Amino acid sequence: MRQSSPVYPFKIKLVCQAEAGPETLCRFEYNPELLSQHEVRRTAEYFRRVVQQAAADPSAAWQDFELLSEGERREILDGFNETGSDFSLEVCFPQLFEAQVERTPDRCALVFGSEALSYRQLNARANRLAHCLRERGAAPGVRVGLFLERSADAIVALLGILKAGAAYVPLHPHLPEARLAHQLTETQTRILVGQQSLLPRLPGFDGQVLCMDCDQPAWASQPETNPPAAATAADPIYVIYTSGSTGAPKGVATIHRNVANYTQSICRILDVANPACAGGMTFADVSTLAADLGNTPIYAALASGGCLHMIPDDVLLDGQLYGEYAQRVPIDVLKIAPSHLRALLASGEPARVLPRRHLVVGGERLSWDLVRQVRQAGACAILNHYAPTEVTIGCLTCQLETNPWLEAFAEVAPLGRPIANTTVYILDRHLKPVPVGAPGEVFLGGAGVSDGYVNRPDLTAARFLVDPIHPASGRRFYRSGDRARFLPGGFVEFLGREDDQVKIRGFRVELGEIEAVLSRHPSVRGAVVVLKEEPGGEQQLAAHLVVSGQPSARELREYLRQHLPDYMVPATFRFLDKFPLNANGKIDRRGLAALAGPAVAPEAAPAVSNPMVGKLIGIWKEVLGCDSLGPDDNFFEMGGHSLLATLIVSRVREAFQVQVPLRAIFESPTVAGLAEIVARIQLEVQEDEIARILGEIEGLTDEEARQLLQGE
Repeated sequence: MRQSSPVYPFKIKLVCQAEAGPETLCRFEYNPELLSQHEVRRTAEYFRRVVQQAAADPSAAWQDFELLSEGERREILDGFNETGSDFSLEVCFPQLFEAQVERTPDRCALVFGSEALSYRQLNARANRLAHCLRERGAAPGVRVGLFLERSADAIVALLGILKAGAAYVPLHPHLPEARLAHQLTETQTRILVGQQSLLPRLPGFDGQVLCMDCDQPAWASQPETNPPAAATAADPIYVIYTSGSTGAPKGVATIHRNVANYTQSICRILDVANPACAGGMTFADVSTLAADLGNTPIYAALASGGCLHMIPDDVLLDGQLYGEYAQRVPIDVLKIAPSHLRALLASGEPARVLPRRHLVVGGERLSWDLVRQVRQAGACAILNHYAPTEVTIGCLTCQLETNPWLEAFAEVAPLGRPIANTTVYILDRHLKPVPVGAPGEVFLGGAGVSDGYVNRPDLTAARFLVDPIHPASGRRFYRSGDRARFLPGGFVEFLGREDDQVKIRGFRVELGEIEAVLSRHPSVRGAVVVLKEEPGGEQQLAAHLVVSGQPSARELREYLRQHLPDYMVPATFRFLDKFPLNANGKIDRRGLAALAGPAVAPEAAPAVSNPMVGKLIGIWKEVLGCDSLGPDDNFFEMGGHSLLATLIVSRVREAFQVQVPLRAIFESPTVAGLAEIVARIQLEVQEDEIARILGEIEGLTDEEARQLLQGE
């Protein structure tokens, strides 16, 4: 082996040279800027093993060759998975919470706005609701819909359902009615805990409804005592829905054992028993209950004696307001998606946004640029956090502060190593373990593996397999579809997907589901949706369509909103005569993602004479990435969403030196409407300043007023 010059066009090259006689000299040439000598020696050893096996049995199939030595195989399969712990996996979360109530009854457990509940108060409310739900038929195996806006009542309801022994089905209040109806029907939900104002969104639900706001007499008089435990570790705890490639979402059935293992693991990782945190840590919840991204702070806080802060909607997306909140009530632990974090950091003072102790990041790839931005702004520890919904909240974690060397090995922050009682394999297409550094598919086993998909035995059988390495063990593994590789030390680096699944704003999205819904539109003859990364790291969905007639992007966007969540509606639409094909005759998705220029031919924008409107149009064009935009264009119809709204508001505040609330863009989503709000706030500021000056003048004596005028 010898090193090549840095300009050598390949990472590594095998050169075979015939020598005198039967021997052939083989050498590896490599680029030392891209590979270390250790990596090349390891590759050469794999090559030697393959050649030896081929020579010993020329008729053997290449996939039967074994690259790994016995020592390497033991390290990858056993050494990297030494995760056994003494956690109790037969306990259910209500018992973990009730034990904490006994230890710290008067400590603050939950805060939402001006409302604060101690552990004793939260437990009493949840108990009263649990007794009421049991009278109405809640029991192990029964699924209860959870349909509330962010509030203290949402956590009370969650605990009450679990204490009744049932499982909750979190329903996002802003999902399309058809999607909500599908989830209720598929889960056979017959009891719903909700709030009165949301019920019109469920016109077809004919089960029992208990409203937390208007039905208090039905449950407020129930006993405050803990109901006898009913659920077991094998009973369901919740069903969370994710995107489905066939055009319908799929529900993941998680059991108490899964959550018990995760809760105890994350509490150990966050070091909640540290004497410095003797009074309990504060946790911020900034994510929806309808995705497992939001579960980390709930379970970790309430099982460890921490205080859970349910951040109000108007605060959780506004970096300035969130920073002010975190200054009033210092937050120790923040769990957040990278795109959400990036928006908060961009729209406020970064140091005020970051938590004091632990920043837990999950749901999307974590770039090193964002890691460096966090490190420059604060001193919190950064924990990368990964798990498909099917393997319960988080099954791999990476503490970046204690492993700084990883940046030299991985293009993005690694997913990490398995938590307690978890096993991770990286296997090739023949289900054989791959060497360290080689790509393969992630298979996950252990206490976090869920029960599979609700009413989808075919899909469950395809994705939940018997241990592919040790089938006699009977252990279940989830085949994730994520491509990854092992780094030295057993850290897992994410490389991409085996299919068309992507992550948007922390949510899992199957591009096939969007394409299936688009294809049902009468004007669409073909649909391909791709993920595009914009400058600055913002990722957007782009739809490419072959159509008949002349449907507008606005019409298609409105059609999708009737069937899909907001985050699954593409930001841009492009109409094509036909789709480009690759050499294999398949649609060239990479080629579509690389298309430049306007997605839809822009209409001529009307002339703008108002300087403020013109300045706002410039801000919108920059944030939305569009070439043409008029005063009456709607932010959300142009592909805007809640995280981009934070950038708009941040830049408006900077440009006009006024404190525009984030809700302004939701209430007035056109440029002209936002301009009116900005002008009104400017006028109010001017009037306040005039009133202040007049007040100062009124307090002056005649002599002071004369001197002031002479000075001017």
